[in-house]
Amino acid sequence: MITTLCKEGANTCFLFLYLLFQNGCMYTGGGDTISGKEAKQKIEAKVMYMAWSGYTIAESSKNLDNFSCVVSPSANLIIDIENNDYTYKAQTINVPTKEKPSIRIQGKIEDDTDQDYYYMYVPSDTNNVTLYFRETGSPDVGCYLYTDNSSYQYFSNNWSKLPLSRSSYVYIKCYKGSETGFYDMEITINKQDTSNSSDSDTKRSYYLGRLMEPYFFKFTNKIENHKYYTRHSLNRCLSRLNLVILATGFLDTWNYHYSLKCDSTYTPLNPYLSAALSCTLDEADFIQIGK
Repeated sequence: MITTLCKEGANTCFLFLYLLFQNGCMYTGGGDTISGKEAKQKIEAKVMYMAWSGYTIAESSKNLDNFSCVVSPSANLIIDIENNDYTYKAQTINVPTKEKPSIRIQGKIEDDTDQDYYYMYVPSDTNNVTLYFRETGSPDVGCYLYTDNSSYQYFSNNWSKLPLSRSSYVYIKCYKGSETGFYDMEITINKQDTSNSSDSDTKRSYYLGRLMEPYFFKFTNKIENHKYYTRHSLNRCLSRLNLVILATGFLDTWNYHYSLKCDSTYTPLNPYLSAALSCTLDEADFIQIGK
């Protein structure tokens, strides 16, 4: 090629050689190369679309209303035993102790006439004990707790508390009102956070994360704007992101709803950070000229 240009004239030959030596190197590959700047734009566009798809699938999933919260593995499991439809037939439960601090109650309301009662007797030697209680799933049954000297307190996905008095009774009632339904509850004497402030913290973290997500890719990816990369490696990256980012977006939304319903810590999953960790582009080959 150089010989041909030099035959066309000294000026053309000199200009071509000057440019080669001035730049020091020249990328090869022709149409199979892409600049780092353009590659990042394509990756960010892919991440935005696939993450949005993951969020949408998770939000529309009926399973968001059908999962149960994690309960202490050492909790004593209490299963509804019929006939416990009246207070005088209430199913007996032992008050949690230091040795066995948690219990889990599961049951089913059979029809619109069914209601389940449970009761605990607080021994006279009980000192400074507080019950913490919550619903661990997404119930279609209403359950509440009360003592012989307190008002009703309904079970919800957030922790509530009830100080116990010596020689008192604690009653639990579950009812549906129509058709059938299930319930799943946890009661413990281990101290829990009942402020419910975690909900606002979770929402703030979730939406702030949405706002800041793109910056994670900008600061963590190793693709340089001025360099050139092979389109083959970019296409390989984009193909991988179809599944990786979809799954990340889905799981992030799932974690968000789980933390709200189960009063647990929300741990964000950033799809842009996943993209930066998943994609390694191959730099295009080049011819080195001069030193």
